[in-house]
Amino acid sequence: MKPKAPVKKHTKEDIEWVSERIFKECFWGDYDIDKNNIIHIIENPYENMQKTKLLLSKILYNGNDFLYYFSFFPRETLREYIYNKKVGQYREKEIRKRIDMVKVYFFGEDIYIKGLTWGKRKTT
Repeated sequence: MKPKAPVKKHTKEDIEWVSERIFKECFWGDYDIDKNNIIHIIENPYENMQKTKLLLSKILYNGNDFLYYFSFFPRETLREYIYNKKVGQYREKEIRKRIDMVKVYFFGEDIYIKGLTWGKRKTT
């Protein structure tokens, strides 16, 4: 098994910044949520697992820097979400690829991800 991503202690400023990014990238007025709700979920992920899973889902589907955003959640919460995530047909290939990226980055799994591996260049 490969090394896992380091666990980083995020500052209050980090949390405020990332919550703003998540809000702008992942929510488009389709839910009654704001930056402060996102901060609360990040700081208290076990308080309401339904809201935490909603936030993780929005990040997985829409976050530009989803690996960084996921680093704000406890590994146990992320593991439970990722390994139990049911993927529908909408953007299925892309979302499965993102899930595999999370498994490799955070949990050290040795997964071949097409298009994201080093290959030998053909020489002429």
